[in-house]
Amino acid sequence: MSSAIGLAALNAASKAIDATSNNIANAQTVGYKAGQFVFQDEFFRATDPQNPNRAGMGVSATQIRRAQTNGTIISTSNPLDLAVGGLGMFTTATKVDATATGNPSNFQYTRNGQFGVDNENRILNANGNYLVGYPANLDGTINTSTSSVMSLSQAPLPGAQTKATSLSLNLDNTTNPIGSVPFNNTIYSTYSQTTSQTLYDSTGLSHTLSTYYVKLASLPLTITPGTITTTNGVARGSYTLNPLQGAGTAGAQIASTATPATTVETLSDVTVEGVGTADTFGVYSNYTMTLQNGTKLTVTPSTLSAASGTPATKTVTGFSVPTSRFAVFATIDGTSVAGSSTIATNTGTTPGVGGSIQPLGVMAFVAGLNIDSLARDAYNKPTLTTKVALTAVTGGTSNPNTLAFTIDSTDMTAYSAPAQTYVNTQDGKPLSQLSSYSFDATGKLMAQYSNGESKVQGQVKLAQFNNDVGLIPIGGNSFEASALSGDPTYGSAGSGLFGQLKAQALEQSNVDLTSQLVTLMSLQRQYSAASQVVKTTQTLEDTVLNKLG
Repeated sequence: MSSAIGLAALNAASKAIDATSNNIANAQTVGYKAGQFVFQDEFFRATDPQNPNRAGMGVSATQIRRAQTNGTIISTSNPLDLAVGGLGMFTTATKVDATATGNPSNFQYTRNGQFGVDNENRILNANGNYLVGYPANLDGTINTSTSSVMSLSQAPLPGAQTKATSLSLNLDNTTNPIGSVPFNNTIYSTYSQTTSQTLYDSTGLSHTLSTYYVKLASLPLTITPGTITTTNGVARGSYTLNPLQGAGTAGAQIASTATPATTVETLSDVTVEGVGTADTFGVYSNYTMTLQNGTKLTVTPSTLSAASGTPATKTVTGFSVPTSRFAVFATIDGTSVAGSSTIATNTGTTPGVGGSIQPLGVMAFVAGLNIDSLARDAYNKPTLTTKVALTAVTGGTSNPNTLAFTIDSTDMTAYSAPAQTYVNTQDGKPLSQLSSYSFDATGKLMAQYSNGESKVQGQVKLAQFNNDVGLIPIGGNSFEASALSGDPTYGSAGSGLFGQLKAQALEQSNVDLTSQLVTLMSLQRQYSAASQVVKTTQTLEDTVLNKLG
């Protein structure tokens, strides 16, 4: 019996030495998980299992536990190297179909994040297993209802046609009116100010929109009292401006949300107070009008009611304030874009007369503010907008392409200050080539393009098991699920119990070399001692046999 016990000890120690040696051999293997040999005594095989004093029958091997504890994470220079900083294993597939998502199957699991690409730009590891993830929808959201093979698409980012632009700047009001000289974009003296912005057609080709502003002579803006109350000489209530686009008015003739023929702009919560001394009819030569946003205007009476009462008084039924006006012209790639607005002809003040290009319209300003922006809502937002819709054909007859877009210039100003651009944006974009790839902390594969934009191409699919010790090691730093491990739970990095992903990083082996060497020396002594047990038992048996013989 002692010989059997010694042989069992030799066998167990040998297997433990194998496990420890394998740990030492894989100390530098990325993602390797050290195996711990588990011994089990053999008391249950004793000849008298009810005897508490039985000696036992030696030792046997039960399992090699591979704790999925994390190894040290180190940085690398490969953008496709990945490490999981916590729970979770990469899901890989040994089989894929020729479908759009690859339809991966036959899954294996690993902590080794050393990935590269094949000749079809699919991400895979050194074993040829494909990295499995979730596909991205067109809007960049992740579809977690299906799996896909992660791949690096080389397709460029399509361009988008410009549909709307915002263009707001300060027009220097210190300049003099141009006069009746016809506008010509090639002659600087025919316009007061200019700016440009880049637009894109449906193919992603860029075009240059240039806008030109020509100062006109001032025209008065009429402001009419509505519902008002007067207290201590201060009138408060609503006032209306004359129709914004009536011919010959100071209105902003660039298309507004107002209906040109009928809509008027209503100013709410306006106060009006006389300045100086009133005449015998109670009328002041000037009034201070304070708008809802605090803007103060100096206005003069434009219309009065007939004198009435004793003593005789008059009521101001209309105020007038001078405006600064600018006609707006435009070119696309140097070719003039004709407008359709009709500007009242005022001798010596209207540009374009006798010229071939009509302006897009006229903008008018009071106290430096666009008159479309004077009326505001409770959130201080203009109730009207200054917009113009343009359509132009570019590319000539050989490569024609239509541009159709709107320009929003509601926030334009005309202060007596140097020209300044406030807003110059548009919603189009050019065709952009792929410049690089990267993974974020949640495992999303981000493609960066030459225009600075990025797009989600997919997301890494992680797996975890209720009993990761029950996973079956199959070599190549990979594991397969078993009945002991249970089925995997899938998810993405940073969600639930899954750890975050670290790009350009790898997880080293969790082997502690010092500990493994100490264990190896202990096992060596155990093996030597067990061999002595076998030797001693054999000597005793030989002695007994010799005496019996």
